[in-house]
Amino acid sequence: MDSTIALISFALLFLSVAYLSRRPSAAGILLLDRRQSTSSPLKYPHKDPFLGLDLYWLMRNAIGNSKLLEIRKELFEQYGNTLEFNSWGAKVLATREPRNIQTVLSTSFDNFGVEPVREDHTGGSFMAKGIFTADGAIWRRSRALIRPTFARSQIGNFDSLQAHVDRLIDLIPRDGSTRDLQPLFKRLFLDTSTEFLFGESVESLSAQSSFQATSFLQNFDICMGGLASRMQLGRWAFIRGKDVQYREAIAVVYRFIDGHVKRVLQQRGVQQPTQEITSADDGPQSYILLEAMAQETQDPMDLRYQLLHVFFPAHDSTAIAVSDMVFHLARRPDQWSKLRSEILAATSEKSLTFELLKSMKYLRHVINESKSGGLKLMM
Repeated sequence: MDSTIALISFALLFLSVAYLSRRPSAAGILLLDRRQSTSSPLKYPHKDPFLGLDLYWLMRNAIGNSKLLEIRKELFEQYGNTLEFNSWGAKVLATREPRNIQTVLSTSFDNFGVEPVREDHTGGSFMAKGIFTADGAIWRRSRALIRPTFARSQIGNFDSLQAHVDRLIDLIPRDGSTRDLQPLFKRLFLDTSTEFLFGESVESLSAQSSFQATSFLQNFDICMGGLASRMQLGRWAFIRGKDVQYREAIAVVYRFIDGHVKRVLQQRGVQQPTQEITSADDGPQSYILLEAMAQETQDPMDLRYQLLHVFFPAHDSTAIAVSDMVFHLARRPDQWSKLRSEILAATSEKSLTFELLKSMKYLRHVINESKSGGLKLMM
């Protein structure tokens, strides 16, 4: 069981962070439809044609009842793989059509952007300028800052992940009792992401850790919820008012990241001018993203936001993806057994490497099946 979860965890961590090298764009899928000579998407039959509040409340209720994916699937099945609807007066396109997603993320990547959509509606400055909210030169700079993360020596550093997974395995009961694994997965990827981002893991899975993981994760979730709400509301986000809880949660997350930024900048201040941090290709233990970024900029605000854009998918998205996979595998013992057999056979006589991980076809199939099927684009 431990090797299976370790491999799933590592594979999802890599895929989620690698997503940063190709961010989703949002600026003209109708033009895409016309260039490809396809029909225009169907429009949702709103009862409220002005603000689309009927669909908004349908989605809000679905979120509250943990039925959002189910509702989205029903909408796609009823109206097609690309659907146009009204969200608080803004035209929105949601698509799960593979050709559309491929066009946006790959074949016509330079024709799309995120800034017109996200620049003014991201909940104040929580995410600010970074790889998820910028285009052009700012986006290219952000991508260049994080790209060394994908060096083979970093991707193949399994020892650190294994130590964290071992702690997680020790917390799973052996008496047949039921345990909600998602909180543990969130702590797992909090530990791994803080280690490779900041050089210091918070060790939230350890009983000796003094880090208040539950409080931090709760505040992080409040930030993500507030961010999503503001993106939904768009120019109407002001109706949330001062939103004190959201602002206080942002302050908690900022203090955490700013503390690490301050530490590294202070360390750089006492280093010799000729002293340099080793690159990502120099060894599996040498590369720390914050230290590498600090070689390019010493602006603490810039470092805060650049790190936040990496911390979000490396921690939150990966934990959710692994939780979803394990949820379904726990209900399909045949698939779990097949996956475990492939992993045990592949690693029985070989040490785990990046190439060996890529060669596990069924593991890749399981991951691909667990990915969400829709990409939301706004105009």
